[in-house]
Amino acid sequence: MKILLIQPYGSTQPPLGLCLLAAALKKGGYNDIALVDLLRFDIKVTSPIRTWEYLEKKLEEKPDAVLITGATPTFKEALELAKMARPFTKTILIGGSHATIFKERILEKVPYVDVVVYGEADETICTIMKKLENGGNSNLSGITGVCYRDKKGKIIRNQPTPPIMDLDKLPWPDRDIIDMDSYHGAFIVLTSRGCPHACTFCSRPVTGATFRGRSPKNVVDELEMLLTKYPETARRINRIITFSDENAAVDKQRVIDICDEIIKRKLNIKFVLTNGLHVTSAHEELYQKLAKAGCVSLWFGVEQGTDKMLKTIKKGATEKLIKKAVDIAHAAGIPFVGGHFMIGCEEETLEDARKTIQFAKNIGFDATGWNHAAPTPGTPLWDYVMQHGKLLWEFEDVVNYSNFKHDHTAPQFETPEFTTAERKQAYKEAIKMMDEVMRNKIMAPKNVAKFIKNTAKHPEDLPWAIKRVYNIYTKSDLRRHYDMKPSMKIKTNEGKPLINADPYS
Repeated sequence: MKILLIQPYGSTQPPLGLCLLAAALKKGGYNDIALVDLLRFDIKVTSPIRTWEYLEKKLEEKPDAVLITGATPTFKEALELAKMARPFTKTILIGGSHATIFKERILEKVPYVDVVVYGEADETICTIMKKLENGGNSNLSGITGVCYRDKKGKIIRNQPTPPIMDLDKLPWPDRDIIDMDSYHGAFIVLTSRGCPHACTFCSRPVTGATFRGRSPKNVVDELEMLLTKYPETARRINRIITFSDENAAVDKQRVIDICDEIIKRKLNIKFVLTNGLHVTSAHEELYQKLAKAGCVSLWFGVEQGTDKMLKTIKKGATEKLIKKAVDIAHAAGIPFVGGHFMIGCEEETLEDARKTIQFAKNIGFDATGWNHAAPTPGTPLWDYVMQHGKLLWEFEDVVNYSNFKHDHTAPQFETPEFTTAERKQAYKEAIKMMDEVMRNKIMAPKNVAKFIKNTAKHPEDLPWAIKRVYNIYTKSDLRRHYDMKPSMKIKTNEGKPLINADPYS
């Protein structure tokens, strides 16, 4: 059976979801598999297998099944790809977070999609393929997590798939099927699934609220495999691992044990936790172990800076707990501690937002990230906006949320108590505050001295250094104005850049 997997809107990191499905399929005996992770327009890399030409070639080979994944903002593109694939294949399957939200309603709206796979499909994907081989698209009864049309055209939704509790029994993502050199964050790893918190803005339809963690040995075995199997990639990215868990430290001891295993094996890696740990993970031993094991960047999902708003969004945190987490992380020696924030949640006002901005300034973060709150279908925030607010963009129910921005630099909605103009003003003030904090850190005497010394050491960096100084003093939103300096792009024997982990050196 020939199977084609498609990601419509790829990024700088491998598509772990599809790589996991590819691994499960290969484990089940399906080896004629291709994966096309189409390059996003703003990603400046090239790859022979991340192009429209390669996709067209794979479709012309007439795969028996085409599986397409899509998040809410990219679901329109996913459906366009499904329509494109229709003449070339027997079965088109749609999965991912958006499919899990809307399930059979997708089949009601989209006649050229045959099957919707919702929830975790690692343990069912091979069963689905066997059924398709033996009985076609209308013979999927008894398989959990599937919506399909029976022989009479009636849409059937099967029972949901229970959460996979033992993640160790799943194969690691199949990275041989992708072009590893096209990803800046090539070594991305998922050590757990699920998050028990109930933040009103958060959508986690596939993994749900039940936390499940892989064993420390299983995690570190995968890390060691990445370093040994892909040594050139490891050199190119300077042995940097990105952990992409929704909330990695729900089980603190598990993360401590992972760190101990990394230290014991002397892996000599750097790793980042960018998705945002919950501040309830604040724990001296945990953060000390993270620092010792190689954590160079730790971000917290903070979102709001007042007890009032933290309670409103059901964050399960307080101002005091946030301060404690940041202080412990700094004291533990983690080099970079950041915080994710949002502007414009339920019941928020301009005054509330300004209190959050001041809190973010005073708390001691090395940097803060700011986004306008974005309502996702299926979340309490979406319901709130539908009842009390006004969306600032058009959408077509179920099939098209392409105006739902990936990069939330503009308001997504407004409410009577927090207008569009006020939201824009708050965001402008947040970025100005963040820029001031970053300028103060960048222009600290010790950093200026290091900057001059490193530039003198590498004359090829002089044009970059001049541009860097210009950007620091003239640009807004400095986090978006950093280019890698030439001396950091050390060439390997194959002529590929070797990325240094420290952009401040």
